[in-house]
Amino acid sequence: MRGIWKTRLGVGLLALVSLMGCNPLLLTAYLFNKSDPRMPAEYPLKPQPKREKEEIKVVVLTSCVPGLSPDMIGVDRLLAAEFIPLLEKRCIENEEKVIVFKSSPIDAYKRDNPDWRRQSPYDIGKHLDANYVIDLEVLKIDLYEPGTRQELLKGRATVAVSCYDLSKKLKDPDFNPPEFNFEYPRGHEVPKSDVPLSTFRQKFVRRMAQELVLPFTAHTSNQKVNID
Repeated sequence: MRGIWKTRLGVGLLALVSLMGCNPLLLTAYLFNKSDPRMPAEYPLKPQPKREKEEIKVVVLTSCVPGLSPDMIGVDRLLAAEFIPLLEKRCIENEEKVIVFKSSPIDAYKRDNPDWRRQSPYDIGKHLDANYVIDLEVLKIDLYEPGTRQELLKGRATVAVSCYDLSKKLKDPDFNPPEFNFEYPRGHEVPKSDVPLSTFRQKFVRRMAQELVLPFTAHTSNQKVNID
C-alpha cells in the first residue's frame, strides 16, 4: 500500500508541476532518484585536436619517499595495483578511448633504469610512447594512531599528484593539484586485533586510489562517495 500511495503522490505532483510550466522529466528524476549525472573530470585525458579517433595511452608512475616504516614497504606497487585497473575501468564505463599501461612494462623499465626517479616523468613517458604520464608520489603514510602503542589502526597519508601532457613541449607537469591528504577510517580507529594489518593496509590504499582517480575521468556522485 505504501508503494501505491508513493506512486500516486508522484503522479499527482507531476501533473501539478506540468500545469505550472516546470519540466516534469526533471521532477521525475528528482522524485524517484533515477538520475545520477556524471561530473566531468577536472583534468580529462583527452586526445589532441584533429586526433579524436586515436586512443590515448597513459603511463602511471608510483613511488614513495625514502624512510617510510617497514610496514609500508611496497605500498607504491600496491597503489599502482589499485589505481591502474580502476582508472581503466572508469574510462571504459565512460567510453573514453584510453589505454592505461599495465604495471609489468613500467616495472621492467624501472628495473632496467634503477635511477628512474631522477628522470623526468615526461622523458619516461616519451620512451614508452605514451600521451600522458600520471605521477603519484607517497610523501607520508602511517597505519597507527599516535600514542596508542600501535594497538589502534588509523591510516593517514599524503600523496603528491602530477600529470604530464606529452603533446606539449614544456616538461613541467600540466596538472599539479594540491597534495591529497587521506584519513581512514574517518572519525574512529580500529583495534589491531580486529583485522590483519595487511588487510587494513589494502583497504586503505584502495580508498586512496578511489579518490586519486577522480580528477582524470568523469564520475557519478555515487562513485565520489568512499565508504570506510
